[in-house]
Amino acid sequence: MSADASGHVYRHAPFRGATLLVLLAIADTVSDQWDNECWMSLNTLAIKSRCNRDTVRTSVQELVDTGWLEVVTQSQGGSASVYRFLFDDDRTVPIGRVNVA
Repeated sequence: MSADASGHVYRHAPFRGATLLVLLAIADTVSDQWDNECWMSLNTLAIKSRCNRDTVRTSVQELVDTGWLEVVTQSQGGSASVYRFLFDDDRTVPIGRVNVA
């Protein structure tokens, strides 16, 4: 578990909804002893984030595309993919994008 990764998400992630839930679930499992890597099957991540498996797949791809995650090992034959959580302190949560109501 990485409190650093979870805190980083709360301070810097611009996402809402399912993508934010998926990112928080991933950040919660990041291993700072393994170079900020994490590995979970889509099914496990769906349960942890309380999202549909297809939604999780879409959210993970968005996180890769936007530079929050890096693919270390793509899943092969039912094994979980391995991702690296990427820290970037220059990210900021855009004012007005977060709905706190």
